Amino acid sequence: MMYYGVEGIGGFVLAPTAKLFCAYPEDGNSMAKVCHPLGGDGVTCIPGCYPWGRQCPDVGHDWSCSFPPNQLREALTAQEHRADYLHRNNELIIDMQSIEEHLPYAIIGFFYNARSGSSERSRVKLVRSSFLAHYSLGSDEGPPLLVLDLPNGGRRPFTLATSQR
Repeated sequence: MMYYGVEGIGGFVLAPTAKLFCAYPEDGNSMAKVCHPLGGDGVTCIPGCYPWGRQCPDVGHDWSCSFPPNQLREALTAQEHRADYLHRNNELIIDMQSIEEHLPYAIIGFFYNARSGSSERSRVKLVRSSFLAHYSLGSDEGPPLLVLDLPNGGRRPFTLATSQR
């Protein structure tokens, strides 16, 4: 499930070089966790995350806390144990500097949802096209255009879009 059931929205797929700050097994309200100065110190303030000492392993439960990056599996397992509709999504907080440092290779795909309407598909194609132009990449050498189909995707939720333009 996409964030709060938004089914028609697209996005991009990040490369493994993306650095994870923390993970939540549900909506973590990360926008309220801002560090001053920006970027935090990685201990007393981690952007979008609970600081060390207040993370889930430290407090002994998996709500109102975040999981450190080395416990992504535990965060996803905690998400699986939430059975109600409101807890079907998770939240991963990514260090944007780790994305910027590796562009254009930090993005390995652009996607639209199988349920996306024509305007959203066009928007994702335009964003991909602008990205390719900005980095002087040809359609064949840049990140591919993908279709995300969560209900039917199983272990392979992405397929190559039939038209890359």
